[in-house]
Amino acid sequence: MPEVCTCGAQLPPDALFCHKCGKPQREIVQVETEAPTPPPAPAPIPALETARGIAPVSFRDMEVVKTALVAAVLATALFFIPYVNWLAAGYFAVFYYRRRKRQPVDIIGGVRLGWLTGLMSYAIPAAFLICWILLLRTPEAMDMAKLMAQKNASFREMLGIVQNGPQLFGLLVTSFVFITFLGMTGGLLGAVLTRNADPRPAAPVPAVETASDHPQPPAPFPATGSAREFAPVSFRNRDAVRTALLAAVLATLLCFFSFYAWTAAGGFAVFLYRRRTGHSMNLGACLRLGWLTGLLTFAIPAVLFTAMVLLLHASGGMDPFHALLQSGAKGPLSQKEVQWVWEIIQSPPKLLRAYLDCFVYTTFFCMAGGLLGALVMRTLSPRPRGGNTV
Repeated sequence: MPEVCTCGAQLPPDALFCHKCGKPQREIVQVETEAPTPPPAPAPIPALETARGIAPVSFRDMEVVKTALVAAVLATALFFIPYVNWLAAGYFAVFYYRRRKRQPVDIIGGVRLGWLTGLMSYAIPAAFLICWILLLRTPEAMDMAKLMAQKNASFREMLGIVQNGPQLFGLLVTSFVFITFLGMTGGLLGAVLTRNADPRPAAPVPAVETASDHPQPPAPFPATGSAREFAPVSFRNRDAVRTALLAAVLATLLCFFSFYAWTAAGGFAVFLYRRRTGHSMNLGACLRLGWLTGLLTFAIPAVLFTAMVLLLHASGGMDPFHALLQSGAKGPLSQKEVQWVWEIIQSPPKLLRAYLDCFVYTTFFCMAGGLLGALVMRTLSPRPRGGNTV
């Protein structure tokens, strides 16, 4: 490379151009750059259940079968509290399966798991019944069964059904439909009540590059009472407990309406809680609030009635109370109702059975009222309440 340019200027070492006239002093070799590699193809979209983090429920899955079998065995062991055991078995199956998978179960999966639990809850006693029928074919077993039928009216009625083919078939079909229906209902309740216990894993959001000369405006702060916000319903929330307690007191005062009062209490609790918090409520929150209302609706008269029974037994006032019941049979109460009240007062097992039945009915109708309240008020705009957000 020359040290002096043709114009007479002294060039510095390794100069590409003359700093005086701009004449190039050597050829510039262009370096070939490699073509940019194309970005990798996006990963396939996962299935809906996997993307949302929902535990799949399939009858071919051994975990599902084991969970349903455990719940069915527990329901069979609790045969002395019918209806409740089958309903609780479906709920327990969903709860236990969700704990094992550490993922929520959707409504369809809960219904499937509840149906399988109900099927096994029906199959276990049905197998015992068929074995007993086969055993009755022997003369010794039949003679023993007839002897027991003479002493027990319920056993005599059952023996008559077993010996009649059409009645036995009708009993098996009715039991299958009833048990599986209660199992599916329990699974549905389990899926709805536990779906918001743990937050679902959020789907990954792809990063979006924005130009520096076009800044994005800040997102507006959500207004209170927005349709996207839901009022949290927790049993530790004082507002939820107070609302349920108020609705339960009103339902107790309207006890002469029974089922209608319990249903209205669940709907009123949802309406009042929504008005107080100023937010919308999803179905799971309404069902939980309805269940809490039903629990308090059952607890208030149960505590009062238990205190009355204990006081009558302690003070020796059973005979005057029985006379009062007999006088009430001529008025608003029927003789059958008076006899039923008198029997449950004198028998603690019958009193416990009446409490269990009342608990199931009150919580069920209050949950139904909460569900109806959610469906009726779903499209209504929530009442705005200034300043506070959830």
